[in-house]
Amino acid sequence: MLCRNFNKIYSFFMLIVFLFIFSACPENCETRKPATIVFENESGYFVNVYKNANPLRYDPSIVICTINPTDFKIVQEYASQDQVFGDAFYPQYRILLADSMETGTTDIFVDAQRVLTNLTFVIKDGGSYTKSIPKPAPGELSFFHAYLIVTNTEQTQIQILVGSTDISNSERIERIDKMDNGVVFLNPGETGYYVIKFSAFNNTLTMNQLNAYISAQNIEAPFPGFTVEKGKKYSFTVQGGVVTPTGVVNIIQ
Repeated sequence: MLCRNFNKIYSFFMLIVFLFIFSACPENCETRKPATIVFENESGYFVNVYKNANPLRYDPSIVICTINPTDFKIVQEYASQDQVFGDAFYPQYRILLADSMETGTTDIFVDAQRVLTNLTFVIKDGGSYTKSIPKPAPGELSFFHAYLIVTNTEQTQIQILVGSTDISNSERIERIDKMDNGVVFLNPGETGYYVIKFSAFNNTLTMNQLNAYISAQNIEAPFPGFTVEKGKKYSFTVQGGVVTPTGVVNIIQ
């Protein structure tokens, strides 16, 4: 008898719980409305906006929106899970390193960020927000990497190596990648653009293993050793079997 009474009570209790959930869900779904956020780009650069992933510390693949120079973008986001600290949005500026006339292929952009200027705020259901992304002041941008520019003035193809290893397949060093068309060889008269990748914790690197492989002579011409800093372009010319430095400049003058 006690067992049957308990089963009846339990069944009645579960029915009440089910009815409560069934009646509450549509109401919650109806009241949970996304907020509208307007990001206004006041700078002359393209801007990518990341959510809750700082590009200075991670390599995120999802961009909330991309905003053209001096333009705006409207996005919709649901309420912050944390209603005390909210969500953080990280604007990342896209800086032109070389245009298609220089590369012969495509425009090359590199990433930079105004340090400690993320946009953090609490998003409420159905709220409306306008956030400005300012024009960076001179010297305010922080770059993630440095860049190598090599011009081939030989009469034959050349290839940039780390030690004796093709930089695109190197297991010894994964800091350098070709940026423009991805073709390994540089033809006579061509200029190649390469990114020298930094970890988030380094600001300088020493490069002393770079070589230019000159195919016709079957020789490797060494680059002079040099120290690399973030946010700078390092230019070299390969001519007569010799690699010569031709300049170091900041990405933004």
